[in-house]
Amino acid sequence: MATPALNPTPVPIAQVASHTEQKHSEWHYPQISGPEATIMVGCLTAIVAVVGWVVVHRTALTRDREARAHADKTGKEARKRDLLEVLRRWEQKFVVVTDPDKIGQLYYREGINEIAAATIKFRGDVADKARFDELNVISGMNPQTMDAHGKHQRREIICGAVRNLIAFIQEA
Repeated sequence: MATPALNPTPVPIAQVASHTEQKHSEWHYPQISGPEATIMVGCLTAIVAVVGWVVVHRTALTRDREARAHADKTGKEARKRDLLEVLRRWEQKFVVVTDPDKIGQLYYREGINEIAAATIKFRGDVADKARFDELNVISGMNPQTMDAHGKHQRREIICGAVRNLIAFIQEA
């Protein structure tokens, strides 16, 4: 079998060009001018920028909200820790003193001011404010309350009030 001979026939250039033009017209590309393309790219860029800004803004708001919540929680824990420290320190001072007159002087001259200041700072963090106020007799105890069971019971009354408040705060 003989192989057919390739007979390259020259194709005129005009025919190749018209064939190329026909292919391009089959694709139906829209004819976009330079200014139109610039406007389209600018609009697309603006849309991407706006969407990016919205995402970044929402992320920042979420981060700020979480930071505030963490700061609030940390502040509440610090106020709780400070109040417990004050109450325990004063409980130790009251336990050591045995003379009822000295206990009264110690309470009214020094203790009441520091205890009241610490309880006021913490009161805003308590959910059950009525119960807290009921147990917080230590920050405003008057002589009649302190001596309700006799002068010799001052230490027990003060220390009992402090212990009850400490127990409540630890549960809060």
